[in-house]
Amino acid sequence: MAFYTGKGDNGESYIEGKKMKKSEPVFDAIGDIDELNAVLGICASNIDDEHIVRVLTNIQNKLFSLGADIIFSNTKKNVTFDDTKMLEDEIKEFEGSVKPQKRFVLPRGISGAEYLHNARAVARRAERSILKTMFSNDAEKINPYIASYINRLSSLLFVMALYLNEKEGFEEKNPEY
Repeated sequence: MAFYTGKGDNGESYIEGKKMKKSEPVFDAIGDIDELNAVLGICASNIDDEHIVRVLTNIQNKLFSLGADIIFSNTKKNVTFDDTKMLEDEIKEFEGSVKPQKRFVLPRGISGAEYLHNARAVARRAERSILKTMFSNDAEKINPYIASYINRLSSLLFVMALYLNEKEGFEEKNPEY
């Protein structure tokens, strides 16, 4: 198996047989999802909490399906309302173990929490890229559940970071503004 084809060297690639410039929003969305998946792998490798690692692994697998939903518009939808609901259930489970936050917190803490804060920021960027793709000319082709899934994912990553910090006794700091 070759690890390169060279076919994209001229700044174009194919999606569903259609030749497109790599500067199209869909390539940003695909790239941001790929980066998010890689960052979640770093999180999973640097967190000792088995529940969080299991959740992150499930999300990584779902992100591959989500990427397929972005690229292949005529296939079955791999991301559903139930997937977003599952993230919401996880959020509720973790938020039951953290102090309520009334203000923004600085994105820092113990090592695992710092990685989760970084993943949250990448998820927010991925969400913006997905929305740009959805609002482009090919909007009707994009699975509408993708945006809500990524939105909830960033919330889950945030609450998991708070959970890890609280579990280890790290006190959250509010920005001074």
